[in-house]
Formats: sequence, structure tokens, C-alpha cells
Amino acid sequence: MEADGKTFDRELIHNYVVAYGRGGPSSEAYELAEKWFWQGKAESDIAFEIFFRGLTVQEEVEQNGG
Repeated sequence: MEADGKTFDRELIHNYVVAYGRGGPSSEAYELAEKWFWQGKAESDIAFEIFFRGLTVQEEVEQNGG
């Protein structure tokens, strides 16, 4: 979605949240993230809110043996 030259970037939100080390955003987190983004919150603040509220899911990580 884009308006006034701004675009909500799910991948950027994902990367910010994953950086906290507690998994990726849940479906509910993405919905809130988009709402907060359009209310003017910065992506870094949104990611912290998602992390702080525990709105994350653990992702399966592919491990290469070797």
C-alpha cells in the first residue's frame, strides 16, 4: 500500500523484529504494524512494540550440516 510517497514494507518490519532474536512478527503483529505505520510511527518503534508485546512467532530455521 502506498500513499503520499510512503509505502508500508512488511519485509522491513520483519527484519527489524527478527533482529530482537525472538522470531518474526505474527499475523496480528503485521496488522498492527500497518495500522501504526499509517498513524506515523517509525518502523523501529513498531518493531519494538511487536517484540515487547510478544507478538512474535518462532520461525523454523534451515540448518546445513557441515
